Amino acid sequence: MEVVIVNTNRRSTDVAILSSEGKVVDFRRVAGPLPPSTRELMRLITSSVLDMTLSSKAGVRPSCLGMSVLDIEENEKGKLAKDISNYIALEDVIVMDDLEASYFSAFRREKGLLVYSGLRAGVYTLEGERLVSSGGLGYILDGEASTYWVGAEALRFAVRASDGRSIPTVLSSTLINWLSLSDIGAIAKWVANATPQEIASLAPLVMEAYEAEDKVASLIVERSLRSIADMAWTVFRRSAFAGEVKVAFRGSVFERSKKARKDLISRLSELGIKAVESARVALPTLGIAVATFERAGLEVGPELERRLLSELTSEQVMSSSKG
Repeated sequence: MEVVIVNTNRRSTDVAILSSEGKVVDFRRVAGPLPPSTRELMRLITSSVLDMTLSSKAGVRPSCLGMSVLDIEENEKGKLAKDISNYIALEDVIVMDDLEASYFSAFRREKGLLVYSGLRAGVYTLEGERLVSSGGLGYILDGEASTYWVGAEALRFAVRASDGRSIPTVLSSTLINWLSLSDIGAIAKWVANATPQEIASLAPLVMEAYEAEDKVASLIVERSLRSIADMAWTVFRRSAFAGEVKVAFRGSVFERSKKARKDLISRLSELGIKAVESARVALPTLGIAVATFERAGLEVGPELERRLLSELTSEQVMSSSKG
């Protein structure tokens, strides 16, 4: 038995056929940037799956398809699943928002706190059959919790340090080298043409400086962590948590900084939350794979889960879903 999983993000749309043993039978990167509409997404996926099954020499015939789709509206999920089912003979089609898939990866159907820090930032938990959150409204409204704010603040501090308004920081030279600029004054021209995504992509550089205990990077990250902790506390006090609270992280800020994860857990403990880091990762491709296997009647034990994680995070397969 085989299943199909699809993952979309801002960089690509990937389709993989997985065997019941958790091995990748076939893999296609069917698009670069996220397709502009669910209709175009449906066309890409159905044509790719049909091509993959028809070209397979092993007689691959998937039974179920699961999709993790970036920022899909709730009313679009059922429509997309129905449209795909009309074109491909499958027993079932599952469509999840990428945050739902990330949560399922880390917690399955149990309560926990999913901390997401990206261009949008928020803290999520499960209430019944749906996710509830604090934040997650976009880089402008999420403020200090978002990677956009972290990246923009690094640029501001680098400029201030250059004219003496702020203490020196390693971020000045780091940003000049990373952006291939002639000097700190060239930052203004770069910022004028930069997209929000490009500014947010500077956040991992801040985290590296934070790990090295740069004072300015520490000021930026600690302020961001306070904002995220406020979101977590808001979700915690509105929800029925009991005892120990598992916390999972998604986004390059936390994935690349053990110190940031540890410091946020400490902040949550100070707020009265018995927080511990989840042993499971919050990876949307893994979440949709496990959900699709279960829908196909396959039990996903620890060994199969480890194999799926290894396959889905290989350099060749769905590598863009890591960040």
